[in-house]
Amino acid sequence: MHIRKHVSFGSLRAKLSERFLEISDWRKSESVKYDIHDVLMSGLILPHFYRQRKFWDLLYAYNTLKQFL
Repeated sequence: MHIRKHVSFGSLRAKLSERFLEISDWRKSESVKYDIHDVLMSGLILPHFYRQRKFWDLLYAYNTLKQFL
């Protein structure tokens, strides 16, 4: 068995996206704005923004945008 030492983020993201699409959404459909796939994928990127110190910029942009939606 060959063990890979390096895995690219793109391939990892694609594989997780496939898996997330297989999850059935158990929430009430009338109160849901976002698919479970989108919620899980956004949770995947948050540590990247935090590590890059852009998390607070993202949070500020989200809160600003939320006022207009």
